[in-house]
Amino acid sequence: MTSSPLRDSLPLLLLPFLSISAAALSCEDTSYRGSEPLAASEPPPAEGAEQSGQEAPSSDLKSSEEEANDEATVANQAADNQANDSASNWGQLCEQDERWGECEGIDFSVSTLEDFDWTISTWGNENRTHRAENIWLDDSLLHLKVNGGTARGDTSVGAELVSARDDYLYGSFRVVAQGSPEPGTVFGWFYYLNDKSEIDVELLSQFDSEQKAHFTIHENIGPATHQVFDLGFMPSEGLHEYRFDWQEDRVKWFVDGQEVLTLTENVPNQPGRILVNHWTLGNDAWGGGPPVNDAIVKIRRIEIYRPR
Repeated sequence: MTSSPLRDSLPLLLLPFLSISAAALSCEDTSYRGSEPLAASEPPPAEGAEQSGQEAPSSDLKSSEEEANDEATVANQAADNQANDSASNWGQLCEQDERWGECEGIDFSVSTLEDFDWTISTWGNENRTHRAENIWLDDSLLHLKVNGGTARGDTSVGAELVSARDDYLYGSFRVVAQGSPEPGTVFGWFYYLNDKSEIDVELLSQFDSEQKAHFTIHENIGPATHQVFDLGFMPSEGLHEYRFDWQEDRVKWFVDGQEVLTLTENVPNQPGRILVNHWTLGNDAWGGGPPVNDAIVKIRRIEIYRPR
């Protein structure tokens, strides 16, 4: 049994969607996202210069006060540029890991949603949908809500974020999150291309007290590509790091930095996107629910390390 219901949804995932921000959080140059810069215009001639035949005063001749103001402006612009570089460069928010190369990341204790260039999913079908208002930042944590009180069989409302980039191929993918204690939802942190190219970390809140996590490679072929791990703690009781390292011949899962599982069957070998979501289908076979009350997952940090 597969562990994510996105089999029929990815074509709808980006149509329509709501962009969180136009600001790019990437270690790469993102100037292409804006318009071409306007050509600088020549300063107009000084008043009366054309009529009198006199040359306009040179712009190089400045008073000491003007020079001081210019120096202050340059200093302020340099400070602004440094701040903008920090906000738009995921690497500034990553802990260094010498085993990997380029790093992208965001820490919601020091950043806002405007610093995050992933998109909020608004796709839906007869089973589930997603809304922008189900995602917000509060108390230095990103909140993902599944609405409570939905009758079984009605369309549930959850939350989903999708990476702007679709070229992730191998790397280390990490999220620091706190699960929901409200039974009946699924929290997912995963790579996705299609039904047969997916890597999952999933927390089913109905098993919160049983301290379980699900690790899967799709297409799921049983124990070789899906295992349930005993975490030793309830995911809803605190923030923990859930991570998968995707290599050419294997996928390794980690919890709080400790390796807990390695799988080598059906390892994906094509680039795709990274997603984080919180949802319910009201299906006893996977996740249960819908939840009676609003269910909320909280996220502190997301980090993605690319291979060298």
